[in-house]
Amino acid sequence: MNIKQYLAAISVLLVLAIAVSLMPSGKPQPSRAYIEDVEMRALDVNSSHVTLQFKVKISKPERLENLSLIVKFTDMQTNLLVSEFSKPIPERTKSDYTAVLNCSVSKSYNYRVRVLLEQDGETLSMREMRMYGLSSLPPAEKSVDVTVRDVDFRLLNKTDEFVRVRVTYYIDTPRNSTVEFHLKAVQLESNVMADDQWVKRELQKDRTNLVSFELTLRDGYNYRIVLELWNAGYLVKSWSHELRLNPGKSQESKVEEEKGFRVEDFITETRVPVPTPYEEKRLASPGFELLTLGIAGGVALWMRKRR
Repeated sequence: MNIKQYLAAISVLLVLAIAVSLMPSGKPQPSRAYIEDVEMRALDVNSSHVTLQFKVKISKPERLENLSLIVKFTDMQTNLLVSEFSKPIPERTKSDYTAVLNCSVSKSYNYRVRVLLEQDGETLSMREMRMYGLSSLPPAEKSVDVTVRDVDFRLLNKTDEFVRVRVTYYIDTPRNSTVEFHLKAVQLESNVMADDQWVKRELQKDRTNLVSFELTLRDGYNYRIVLELWNAGYLVKSWSHELRLNPGKSQESKVEEEKGFRVEDFITETRVPVPTPYEEKRLASPGFELLTLGIAGGVALWMRKRR
């Protein structure tokens, strides 16, 4: 092997040794803690309060002291803090850690909810959302699982001023139950209730239940027809559609479930400060330090002999 080939081989081995020594020795860790994701569900509901469970996925170094998860509920109308809950995060965890925090709050408010990750009073990360209609959540013992699949309208008779309409709903339920339905027709132009009717029915599972009402309405007006589901004196759920009797403005009526409890998606996310990727110290794999040293020593010895 001539000198040029010998030097080229040494150079290739040296480059390989350096490249291998710079390979990551493990999964990089974040330098600061921050919130990656938040899941929420209702655990328990009674007549006045609801228990909400927050599952917060946190990215953090495996060891970090004095870290806390905080959830704050602020009344959207008055901007006053109503409730606050906190939980310490263990000092040693995996870098992907999920914290669970249960919060029992009053159903009387619409909330602005902030989920914060703090260390020694400093906010590292925050998520925010808005929560509406908690009061519409029925107590667990009064909840009824009902689905309105379709609705029919039939004109029974018509006079100069009034029309008689039969409204039939197609309803499914996974279990037998006895409930009350309240149907009301509200005039869109004036928001005045034009007619209503109560019906008590025993719903049966494994079949589609037909529930019918008859309404007398003044002709030539548009109406919002609202079907309410009641159980043991508690309003559980409602659906609405528009019935247009005004000539020239008629359109297909569509049944929609009334919006009750709803949560707007997380509208803001703040990380203070913004986490930067962790610059992990690259350690040479065992044995490659000796290989590099040996190659360097060989080059030095060869240069000495050349002199």
